[in-house]
Amino acid sequence: MGRVLGTAALVLALVGGAGFGLQAIGLQRPSSSELIASGALRRLLFLRVVGVAEFVGGKRTGAVCVQTSARAGRRQLPEPAEFVVLGRRDRLIDRGYKLIGPGRAALRLLRFELAACPQPLVDRFGGALERRRLKLRPTHLGAIPAFELRVGRPWRQLRLYVSRRGLHPIALHATLGSLSGWSWVRSSDRDVSAVLAHAAKGALDG
Repeated sequence: MGRVLGTAALVLALVGGAGFGLQAIGLQRPSSSELIASGALRRLLFLRVVGVAEFVGGKRTGAVCVQTSARAGRRQLPEPAEFVVLGRRDRLIDRGYKLIGPGRAALRLLRFELAACPQPLVDRFGGALERRRLKLRPTHLGAIPAFELRVGRPWRQLRLYVSRRGLHPIALHATLGSLSGWSWVRSSDRDVSAVLAHAAKGALDG
């Protein structure tokens, strides 16, 4: 979480500046791929609630990620906090120093990544963009023209698919060792307080 503000500022600078003032502070003019990637990440920056359908191990689970600093029940969530509701019962909370939720650690991390929480995605992809380690290629998801943004190595990899028109997030594919999964992404206008109220019915301590 510590890199979020820095990478967010980089993304906004790339998209908003498109080269204006970048050379003056020692940065090279961004390539077309870098501008596409930063435009896709900028879309994510303004989302607060994201709903996905996760597919892991042949099982489908609906998930909602809420980006908030509000209270959930009696607990004050970290600021900013990522709170994921999985199905009807399971919950994942990113407290910055650890990820709390059901299942073994690797599966928790995989499912959290597939939940498409905006700031962690911007943090990871933005950091790779800053280091010029983000790969981008045109592709299709079914009949949908898309761009694939890829970071990491084959055994620890995250791929984000965005529409070529509008750069809206479409899907994620995550690999973590022997585990892998897909999620189909949609932004949501669901009320944040309603999601948190539902989530607060579970155990937030851990």
